[in-house]
Amino acid sequence: MSFANRHNKNTSNLFTYQQSKDAQFIKCRDLYEQGYTLEAKKAATVRGVFISRAGKYGPSASLICEGFNVNLPAHMLEEVEEILRSPEDIEDINAGKVGVYAYEYVNRNGGASYSVTWTDIDELPY
Repeated sequence: MSFANRHNKNTSNLFTYQQSKDAQFIKCRDLYEQGYTLEAKKAATVRGVFISRAGKYGPSASLICEGFNVNLPAHMLEEVEEILRSPEDIEDINAGKVGVYAYEYVNRNGGASYSVTWTDIDELPY
């Protein structure tokens, strides 16, 4: 691998899907409320991932889905960093084999929080 490939951090050229310029950013809660859940048997296909380093609260991870982007919770940042380092994961995303389900959980303060869990699109249970 060349020096440039090892050190250039632009991830936009890793994924083949081209997101529309007017795609909105939504939260995991929105994804959940739109029915992208295992219970509804509806997964959102992941077309790319990225990390924004310009956020007010530090780096944040996001998913690129068809027609929208999903802001991920802070606990998923390391996982997205691992995905960006994995040629196999990038290949699976480009092949349309990766999806997510949103889920709700009770946070440590007793309130509702939302996150996503990964699924293999070619092995969906429905």
